[in-house]
Amino acid sequence: DDIVYIPVQIIASTLHLNVTWNPEQSELATIYGRVPGYLKQKVLYCNLRDVKTLFNISGYMADGQCFVLNSLPIAGNKN
Repeated sequence: DDIVYIPVQIIASTLHLNVTWNPEQSELATIYGRVPGYLKQKVLYCNLRDVKTLFNISGYMADGQCFVLNSLPIAGNKN
C-alpha cells in the first residue's frame, strides 16, 4: 500500500524523547505533537509522513531499503 511505517520507540530512545500512547484513540504524542499510532505485535508505529510532527525530524527511504533521518532546527534556537 506504499505506506511506510516507522517503529516509534527506536527513534524516541535515540532522541531521548518520551512518547505517550493513547490506545482508546490510537494516538501517539510527544512534546512536538500528536499523530495516529498503530500497535502491531506489541510495537508502536507511526506513518512516515507523521515523523516530522511527532519527533521534529524529517526522513526518507534511500535505495528502497535504508531509512535516513534528518534533524530539524527548533524554532527560536539560534545554534
